[in-house]
Amino acid sequence: MEVVVSFLGGNPDQPLVIGCLYNGDQRAGVELDAKKTQSLIRTKSSPNSEGFNELRFEDEAGGEFIYTHAQKDYNEEVEHNHSTHVKVDQSNTVDHDQTETVGHNQTLKVKADRQKTVDQNESTEIGQNRTEIVHGSESVTIEAAREHWVRNDESQTVDKGNRTILVKTGEERETFKGGRSTTVHKHDNLHVTAGANRNVHVEGQYNNTVDDHYVVHQGGTERIYLNGHIYISSDAKIELVAPDCSIKMEDGKVHILAANEITLTSGSSTVSLKSDGNIDASGGTQVAISGGSAMGEWSDSGVKQMGPMVEIGADAVTKITGTMVKIN
Repeated sequence: MEVVVSFLGGNPDQPLVIGCLYNGDQRAGVELDAKKTQSLIRTKSSPNSEGFNELRFEDEAGGEFIYTHAQKDYNEEVEHNHSTHVKVDQSNTVDHDQTETVGHNQTLKVKADRQKTVDQNESTEIGQNRTEIVHGSESVTIEAAREHWVRNDESQTVDKGNRTILVKTGEERETFKGGRSTTVHKHDNLHVTAGANRNVHVEGQYNNTVDDHYVVHQGGTERIYLNGHIYISSDAKIELVAPDCSIKMEDGKVHILAANEITLTSGSSTVSLKSDGNIDASGGTQVAISGGSAMGEWSDSGVKQMGPMVEIGADAVTKITGTMVKIN
């Protein structure tokens, strides 16, 4: 390779090589005819290696670029600030691992869209607090399971609009180690679809407090099973109503109403009050009616009427019969 020599101060005893010229044996690093607008600095790896480091410049109008090639590692150290301004697009490709360490704050601002794809796992650890603000809508899709773990308090607030939780195929379970308080300022609706059941198990006491009316609409039969006693109390009245029947308790009175018949039964004893005015009373061995010191008794041995005075009267005929009739 030929060199270009200059002399310091024109002194031939002080030659200085300031350049070189390529020849047939030492060719340029690029094809001069096809890439004559390129300039480069290339250093080969040694010894006896095809590797090289290179800094190349393309000066063709409209196609200018700077190309850097590091045969192995590329280290960059800036003692103070470092600013990079890319006026069009930028692409970074790392074939293996990447580590980025920021000793102080970091700000990332994307004026249009941002898309991030992680083919495998992702872990994020925040040493202190985290704030996330989405001014529009947010959609999160998780194809597998999800676990949400909060080691301290959690608060969710929906300022406007509705909140919907939909479990399409599985079940929803909630477990509270402490207490639970729910406040609903308007209507509260619970719908268990047809053919499904609802079970409530309270190991302690179960209290319902309603400031206004308490209404239960039921399509089938209601059954109440108690291991202890049942106690129903009202400051006003208690009323049970069925078609053509009612029982009302108020002001120290009990009013039983039936359109056809009222029957009281205990063992083999029965008292029946019928709508036609008849009253039937029957007992297995004896029927007794008493009032004050008077009493009437009916049994297999006969009929007894006793009292200070017993009066028998009829508008037409009074008939007394028997094998023996004893008066006084």
